[in-house]
Amino acid sequence: MKMKKIFLTTTEVAEMLGVSGQTVRNLIRCGIIRSYRLNPSGRLLIRQEDLEKAIITASISKKEEENNA
Repeated sequence: MKMKKIFLTTTEVAEMLGVSGQTVRNLIRCGIIRSYRLNPSGRLLIRQEDLEKAIITASISKKEEENNA
């Protein structure tokens, strides 16, 4: 049985969402996706759970906008 990864790289998230790595970094900078650095010079990591929450939140927001249009 394969275990689910806890942390994903920005590249992995970009591939999952079908966007560029820069778009993922922009979403992090805007606070839409939460990220972590395990050390000051380390790369950004995203918890799978945080990504799932961001996707759900974005989906709900989009539906609310469509309903109010």
